Amino acid sequence: MVDPRPWDRIYVAGAHSVGKTTLARWVQRVTGYHYMAEWPRRLIAEWEVSLDTMRVDVARTGEFQLEAYRRHVECEDALETPYLADRTALDVVAYTGRHTLVVPQLVAAAADYSARLREPRTLVLFVRPHPSLLAADGVRESPSWDEVVRVDAVLEFLFAYHGVSPVSLDSPSMVTRLRTVGKLLGV
Repeated sequence: MVDPRPWDRIYVAGAHSVGKTTLARWVQRVTGYHYMAEWPRRLIAEWEVSLDTMRVDVARTGEFQLEAYRRHVECEDALETPYLADRTALDVVAYTGRHTLVVPQLVAAAADYSARLREPRTLVLFVRPHPSLLAADGVRESPSWDEVVRVDAVLEFLFAYHGVSPVSLDSPSMVTRLRTVGKLLGV
């Protein structure tokens, strides 16, 4: 393991089907940081809810998004530094507007949360989409390029709005991404 200081917290953010989890798992292997998996994927399994239900049951989907946000923040609060999070709570907010009515609650909560993403010794990696990366992950529906780009744009807006300056990983090449992140980590 390497000591990748100066980072106490590392976040891997972005839309679905862009390679976040693959990158996060690599970072965890080379750093040994405490790892926090993304909450929405865990909640889908825990709640045994189908994507079809989530698209049409606005109230249930709103409860799901609020719970995913709450659990993400709660889990982060319980982690000792250094830690690595697969997603930020802002990622949850980026998905909220399409199928729920809880946007005001999550946007209000995001104002407090975003301060941690601006703290010194925090690295936010923003993994950007590319059509060649679209693939079903076995949990969600097959990704739509339009949907991935929409979520990416909302997340980009949220980062800008909250004054978060992520490192943008634009290349679809995992090798290029690993080299870029490796330099940031001193690996």
